[in-house]
Amino acid sequence: MSKIKFNSVLAAFTLIAFGILFQNAIANLLTYGWNDWPTHEADEHCSWVRQTFSQLSFFKQECPGVPYDFVENDKGTLVQTQETKYGYSFKLELFTRAGSETPQDVMKAWYAKLTPEQRKVCEIQSVDEPVTYFPDGKPNFHQRPNPTEHKTRYAIGIKSDVWQQITEKYGGDPGSSAGYDYMCGHEVGTTWGSYPPYFEFDDRSPEKYLLVGSYAFEAPPIDLNSIRF
Repeated sequence: MSKIKFNSVLAAFTLIAFGILFQNAIANLLTYGWNDWPTHEADEHCSWVRQTFSQLSFFKQECPGVPYDFVENDKGTLVQTQETKYGYSFKLELFTRAGSETPQDVMKAWYAKLTPEQRKVCEIQSVDEPVTYFPDGKPNFHQRPNPTEHKTRYAIGIKSDVWQQITEKYGGDPGSSAGYDYMCGHEVGTTWGSYPPYFEFDDRSPEKYLLVGSYAFEAPPIDLNSIRF
C-alpha cells in the first residue's frame, strides 16, 4: 500500500513539475490548438488572434483601445490596413511564380526594374535577423522577421557602405528633406526612416511569394513570422 502511495505522490509531483516547465506550451495548446502558434509573446495587455483571409493568414495583436483592422481586395491577393490621415497603409501582397523560378530568380527580376542609378546604391539583401536575449535569458523580440523554418526573406535595400557614408555625413538620420527617401525606387524602396519592403518565400507554397510592405519603427501589431499563404 505504501508503494502505491509513493508512486501516486511521485506521479503528482511529476505532473506539477511538467506543468511548471511547459506552462507556456500548454497555454498555447489550449488557446490555439495543435497547429500554428504565435512565435513570440504579445505585448502587455494584448493578446494574439489569428486573422484568416482568402489566401493568407497571420496572428494579429488585439490591444485595448487600439483598433488595427485589415481588409482584403476582391482577389484575396492584397491585405492591408485602412489608410491613415498621413496616407500610410501597411500592406501584404501575394504574387505568383512559376515552379521553375527560385527565390533568387524572382529577386533578380525585381532588381532589374531599378534604374542604373538605383542599382549603384541598392542591392539584394537577406533580412532575417537573429533573436537577441536579455541578460536573464528571455528573448528580446523586435517586430522583425527572424530565421523561421520553411521561410526565406530578401529585400532590395541600400548598400551598407552607402548607408554608412550618409549617416556619417549627417551624424545619423539625414531627415526627409535631404533627398534620400526611396533610393531604391517606390516599388521596393521606402523613406529613410522606415524598414524597407521585403519578399517572403515559403517552401510550403512554391507557386506564390509575398511582398511585406514598408513600415516605420512602430511596427504593425502582427507576428511577422506567423504569416501563412
